[in-house]
Amino acid sequence: MMQNKDPFDTQPMLSQTLFLEDDFEFVEVLGSGGFGEVWRAIDRNLHRSVAIKMIRPPRIDLIEQCINMLARESQILAKFQHPNLILVHALRRQDDKLAIVSEYIDGGSLRDRVEACELSVNKALRYIADVSGALATMHSENVVHCDIKPANILIRSKTDEAVLCDFGLASIIGQKGPTGGTPLFSAPEVFMGVPCPASDVYSLAATLIYAVARTELPQSFPIGKAYIPTDDVLDAFPTSLEVFLRNCLSPDPKKRPSLDEFAEHARTNLNQSILDQLTFDLSQNSTSTGPCIVTIECIASPNKSVARRSDSRNLNSRAVRDLKKVIPSSLQAKTGEHVLIRVTANQIGYLTILNVGPSGNLNVLEENLPVTAPGKNWECETILAPPQGRERVFAIWTKTPFIRTADLRDETLPKEGSLDDTKSLPRRATRDLVRIDQSARSHQEKEKSVAVVEIEHVG
Repeated sequence: MMQNKDPFDTQPMLSQTLFLEDDFEFVEVLGSGGFGEVWRAIDRNLHRSVAIKMIRPPRIDLIEQCINMLARESQILAKFQHPNLILVHALRRQDDKLAIVSEYIDGGSLRDRVEACELSVNKALRYIADVSGALATMHSENVVHCDIKPANILIRSKTDEAVLCDFGLASIIGQKGPTGGTPLFSAPEVFMGVPCPASDVYSLAATLIYAVARTELPQSFPIGKAYIPTDDVLDAFPTSLEVFLRNCLSPDPKKRPSLDEFAEHARTNLNQSILDQLTFDLSQNSTSTGPCIVTIECIASPNKSVARRSDSRNLNSRAVRDLKKVIPSSLQAKTGEHVLIRVTANQIGYLTILNVGPSGNLNVLEENLPVTAPGKNWECETILAPPQGRERVFAIWTKTPFIRTADLRDETLPKEGSLDDTKSLPRRATRDLVRIDQSARSHQEKEKSVAVVEIEHVG
């Protein structure tokens, strides 16, 4: 007996694009799901690539429901303009056909990067920190994403930054929205239809763990159950971040950190970790027989005692893998105290002195000081300002000039003010630290050395 087939089973999806072909040339399918497909297309008028999301209901009786869902998604997206949120260009409709035209993100998804084993902890942290900034903008408008997962985080290749997409399950706090989610990545309350801002914090933590420890995660996961990672899964993370991630995955939304706390913690750990790696890379030849011995001292008022002292001979590869082993002693300095930083190098070249504060902010204190008289002291003085926590001061010697602040992306970094100048935002600091790391790598191994001092900033 012959059965009538649903027209969507026999009609190729490409035919659904005909009402747009005057304006767009459809190139390839980027992804598909149970309710639609996403295409890469060329805008014939503006000569640029775009992404076009079109409905493809599994049954003909679901057409109107899918149209309403896609229209709702486009309206939510149109509320926001943020570098880490996908930008919607237009909503097109003709009869029972509907499409969202948005920017095309060319770097693939976070899931692609994970499956290709292309992610370090630092890179994963950077992408998640980007998304947390985008979510802060959404939450300020009472919108919760509800479906954060690796497949919904795209990478903009030019800037190597993450972009959050797919708002099909987004909910407005206090209003009834679509229910559903993705096991392992979605918080238990999302499946119960009561999402809240803490739901996105849960998803960020689960996505970060997946990005770093994918092979250790369960292949299937029950719907609506909170994910409890094992110790082995979290081994790749610093201890402070491991404890924090466990709190983010609490089954009780009220016990999870806020999104602001998550963003600050992620960005701080990221920036400090970038500096750990930078120190490790620079220190490979920073030995007693290396190219240059750099000595750094920090002297805190009011007692004017030498609080911390380090030189590049102490930074062997084993030590810098754990910076706590570089200098066993710990200086305590209080908010408002003056700190004198004294740096010495024993070879002709250039000195750059920089600091990363407790919140991950970057401050370039001095750049490319010419070392024309080996053994001479260079001094700069700053004042400790909030917040409290671990401060790091770095002195980098290079045979040729190091990167200039004017070469860093966006506006230049402040050279005056406190060790943790609030003008140097942690987000911007991440970008600049990456550029600094790239500059350090561009110098030959025998043409660079580094010294580091830590200050425990207390009240």
